[in-house]
Amino acid sequence: MQEFNYDQSAHVYRAMPGLNKSSIEKLLDCPLAYKLSLEQEDEPTPAMAFGTLVHSMILEPGTVPSLYHVMTSSATTKAGKAEKAQALEEGKTIVSASDFAKAQAMQARVLAHPAASWLLGLPGHSEVSMFWEMPTEDGRTRQCKARADRIAQVGGGEIIIDLKTHSGAVSPAEIER
Repeated sequence: MQEFNYDQSAHVYRAMPGLNKSSIEKLLDCPLAYKLSLEQEDEPTPAMAFGTLVHSMILEPGTVPSLYHVMTSSATTKAGKAEKAQALEEGKTIVSASDFAKAQAMQARVLAHPAASWLLGLPGHSEVSMFWEMPTEDGRTRQCKARADRIAQVGGGEIIIDLKTHSGAVSPAEIER
């Protein structure tokens, strides 16, 4: 079984069974942590949440208004608490105005870069969920999954584009990795 899903939300993808890069890393690091991760979804760190916002802004900008709410009031005020409650009721992720502005600046820089804008402008699909079965040594199969940031068509073939955010300066060795 091999399947590509072009319209699956990240939340639905994460709930689907299967080994992926993150689960394999947990399994190799600590089998108990892997087992516990199957029973409950990990809360994203602030850096992960910001990276998801940047991904949305660059790869699927049309989804941003339906997925995110930029706070206009302080969350400690009565108006801010009501604003936050309303946004959460609508299923939106809360974003500070400063984080949103930073993400917009990053989006603008990426799209202004000649190579990045060319790659992102190629025909293709963003946030593609992929599922397959991998045979095991004992003749059974193991369900696997991955999520490509973007699969673009170029020169009669396809390439996978992987967008990364980073909190500081990046060395050439880190870029290669």
